[in-house]
Amino acid sequence: MLDFIRSYDLTVTQWTLSNLAGALIGITKTGMAGAGILVVPLMAGIVGGKAAAGLTLPLLSMGDLFAVRYFHGHADWKTIGRLLPWTTLGLALGLGVGSLIDDSVFKAIIAVFVILGLALTIWRDNVKKDLRIPNAWWFAVGMGVLSGFASMIGNAAGAISSLYFLSMRFGKNAYLGTSAWYFMIVNLLKLPLHIFFWKTINARSLGFGLLLIPAVFAGAFIGIRITRRIPEKPFKLVILAFSAIAALRLIL
Repeated sequence: MLDFIRSYDLTVTQWTLSNLAGALIGITKTGMAGAGILVVPLMAGIVGGKAAAGLTLPLLSMGDLFAVRYFHGHADWKTIGRLLPWTTLGLALGLGVGSLIDDSVFKAIIAVFVILGLALTIWRDNVKKDLRIPNAWWFAVGMGVLSGFASMIGNAAGAISSLYFLSMRFGKNAYLGTSAWYFMIVNLLKLPLHIFFWKTINARSLGFGLLLIPAVFAGAFIGIRITRRIPEKPFKLVILAFSAIAALRLIL
């Protein structure tokens, strides 16, 4: 087992950050959604941009199972059906762009989407309750394409899709259930793209992911049991700050 771990040739710091990323996946799927924005920039700084997108995808898919398990009965399938065709188009665009650029540009695009996600999160958390977000077909098209593209490039669609779901004026359970099913479907659609086109999911990346599964389970436990007792605002501020730092490190 130790030889298997050593074969990845990572430092103690890199292993620590990798396990932190795994824990954040568990937390974001079962507790505080904002935690997920830090995952890909953390991993991109360790294994590279495109590799990070592929490496984290199976872990995100596993985290989706936790979310669907707890909120499966609350999805708004009409909303998911309206968004998915355009999300699929965004995935195709992301697949094409990602196939044409080198890793430095890939990491820069991840950083841009993380910073965009931070801006949307801050705006959303401070927006006035009576501000109307468009609920029209063209808004679904734009959000779907952008969400799919960001998801394919850096698994970074959370803040974008959340803005669309916000426009639906869902209650808490409907919001969580719709998000859970939407992301599970999107992540399942991305799996063959990473395996057969980008080849970023293979036996070696899956082996690395297996080593992070305990961290994902620990994060899920934290998300379910402990984050309810932690004030969300300070936690989110810490996540946003570290996400900004991680994004800037990808482009500096």
